[in-house]
Amino acid sequence: MLRGVDAFLSVCDRLAIVAANSLLIAMVVANLVTMLVREVAGKGLVHVFPMTMVGFAWLVFIGFYIVYRRRADVVMAVLTSHCRGVVSKLLATIAALAGLFLLALILSEAPRVMELSSGYVEIVELPKRWVIAPLFVACGLLVLDGLLTLVRIWTTGGADRPQGDRP
Repeated sequence: MLRGVDAFLSVCDRLAIVAANSLLIAMVVANLVTMLVREVAGKGLVHVFPMTMVGFAWLVFIGFYIVYRRRADVVMAVLTSHCRGVVSKLLATIAALAGLFLLALILSEAPRVMELSSGYVEIVELPKRWVIAPLFVACGLLVLDGLLTLVRIWTTGGADRPQGDRP
């Protein structure tokens, strides 16, 4: 079962990379096109700026998952690398539980945030809920990853993959 969860999270990681890169390319191209149109026609494309703001928010939320999943974040490795055995496992457990606690806090506010996010993004008429939804999806995936990490800490002695490596 652990391998299945890990495989699912790895697929989500790859999809997130594709989505983030595609979104970044689309934002760059759209902004270049609007600059060219503004130079030639004297008037820019009005939808590009608000869509770029939405795209940037999505990049941050998607990147949040990618960075944590690939262990490219700041971790307690400095402390745990100097400890051995049970002490190392306890420190890693505390770090994982702290991360899960913060994710739980964010997810506990999801219904309230979604309720307050009524209406649409000006000009592009995109529901505001769609802007914040990727954050909650990323947090949900990170909860799965955190639980998987806790199991690994106590069954294999660590997080199976070194910091910064691809899952």
